[in-house]
Amino acid sequence: MRSSRVTHLRAERTRLVRFEHNGALTVLAEQANGKPLNGPNDMVVHPNDKSIWFTDPGYGAISIYEGQRANTGSTQPYQKEAVYRLDAQSGQVSKVADEPFKPNGIAFSHDYKKVYVCDTGITHYPNAKNIVWQYDLNNDKLSNPRTLIDMTLDGKSGFPDGCGSTSMATSGSAPVGSATATMASRCSRPIARASVRSVCPRPAPMSASAARNETACS
Repeated sequence: MRSSRVTHLRAERTRLVRFEHNGALTVLAEQANGKPLNGPNDMVVHPNDKSIWFTDPGYGAISIYEGQRANTGSTQPYQKEAVYRLDAQSGQVSKVADEPFKPNGIAFSHDYKKVYVCDTGITHYPNAKNIVWQYDLNNDKLSNPRTLIDMTLDGKSGFPDGCGSTSMATSGSAPVGSATATMASRCSRPIARASVRSVCPRPAPMSASAARNETACS
């Protein structure tokens, strides 16, 4: 029978936990490399081995908006921001990528051969770029980091926060959101942007005509 427990990122306590059926909390991860996590932000579960892939940008420890501020005086509260994999069998936490300045949203491709990571590093690093990273996925390893989407469109750019894995899996398009909501095509080009007032927007659906126009890459 399929389990229906909820896994949750608790940024205020820099840990990854699971809610059990009886209401108890099971801590799945709270350290990596012998140091506390900065503040896990987003996660996805691989359907084959049930491993949990999560990002650790540190927002939960550098402000009181998401949690308790760390008294380290650094934009890297406890360690370098990174992407991690939690093995479902052993419980081991392994760092799989640290190229993004502040890895945020994360998603698998529809065939589970690639991993996409949103970089919101511009919030604290002037040299960061507003991009979505793409990695090749081979079992428990990531390789070949490169830019999937540059958020610049019509001379304007907003950083990519959340990443729509469901849309990637079904239509090949990718909604990513922050202060603006941007739709990128399967060709990795931003094709639409909508300004929104909400802090956590839901990107508007792409029109049928836009979807037809983006069927083939040019």
